[in-house]
Amino acid sequence: MFGGGEDKALGIRFNLKKMKNRFPHLGRFQFGILLPVILLVFSGCKEQELPNEGISEAVFWLDATIGSEEVNLVAGESGYFQHTSYAQDQWGVYEFTGMLGPQGCTDCKSAFQLDIRDNRQVAQGASTDASKVLSPSSFTLLPGDATDSIIKTAFRPQLNQAEPANLTWELGDGTISNDLEPLHRYNFAANMDQAYEVCLSVTYSNGCQSRFCDEVKLPQNRCELSFEYEINRQTLWFQALPLPGGVPPYRYRWEIEGVDTLTVARPNFQFFSRGVFPVCLIVIDGNGCEAKTCKNIAIGGVSSCAANFDYELQKTFTFDSLNLSQVRLSWTNEEGTLFRSDLGKQPAGSYFRLLSAEPYENNEKGEATYRLAFEANCTLYSVGEAPIELVTKEAFMAVAVPE
Repeated sequence: MFGGGEDKALGIRFNLKKMKNRFPHLGRFQFGILLPVILLVFSGCKEQELPNEGISEAVFWLDATIGSEEVNLVAGESGYFQHTSYAQDQWGVYEFTGMLGPQGCTDCKSAFQLDIRDNRQVAQGASTDASKVLSPSSFTLLPGDATDSIIKTAFRPQLNQAEPANLTWELGDGTISNDLEPLHRYNFAANMDQAYEVCLSVTYSNGCQSRFCDEVKLPQNRCELSFEYEINRQTLWFQALPLPGGVPPYRYRWEIEGVDTLTVARPNFQFFSRGVFPVCLIVIDGNGCEAKTCKNIAIGGVSSCAANFDYELQKTFTFDSLNLSQVRLSWTNEEGTLFRSDLGKQPAGSYFRLLSAEPYENNEKGEATYRLAFEANCTLYSVGEAPIELVTKEAFMAVAVPE
């Protein structure tokens, strides 16, 4: 069904206009006499090799120039499939997704993806009327005006000795600071999903050294969490603290060096040596919101060497942070490099136009879908790579929607 378009009876779909073009010397009356014979031959001899032109018509395809490549993806050919899905984010906004890529792939290569955000918020698990947003019009490409927004982030070290001999911050975007409490600016809006790994390295005058790393995320995508711990003789107990506003059930993953992965909310393990142990907790709630936090834990009287830090985002977004009725376009090339339209600011003249939208058959999961025709001209960005231009020539894809 989503591998390509086929006629239910013959397994092929006839394109009469193309067939007529293959017999230009015939008049309308002569072609009308010949047509039943052609149909009879085709229906009785389906195994015969025939030119694609004139006998088959795909339902989902992309014909585009992406960078220096001429890209032609057709569902039902060369193992390609029209993948469709939808998801609701933590703010209650649905995102409708379609991808033309190899069937059964996970880290799909040579694949093109379209994501369209709904035009409103709804309660978690509630349905929405997708036809209100999936109608012919021009859409804003994510992240809209967000690329002009800068977030200031203040970092504060948590030290157990008054004055370190040396202190170094690695702020995750290539910036190094030796300030005690640095104030740094991040252009999060250039990548809405970006997480920066920030590391603090401390050396004290007695030679004691400590290093601690944690993630810094945009408030919109940052699920707050923490954990507590207590030491009882040679047993270390942990307690995960719930995500504010999170939706159960929660999944837990504790990362402790030298310890098998722990997946419960209150785990424990026994220790037999002194030192400073980095511990990280990853939590995923029922909506798929994922958060990670880490701490240095000192055991055996060496607490003076354990350094940690916290941080505060001092400026929030001034644009529509829900990105309603906006579009993201993504291309993963054959090397596996991902390019996205929302990783940088779109130049003047960029556009995405939805030309048509019509309900289509349910997908393999039984979800409702829409078949979309669109055209786009924009820039795609990738971290560490030169931007590339996307220009569609013809594009028909599908997205799934909740009913």
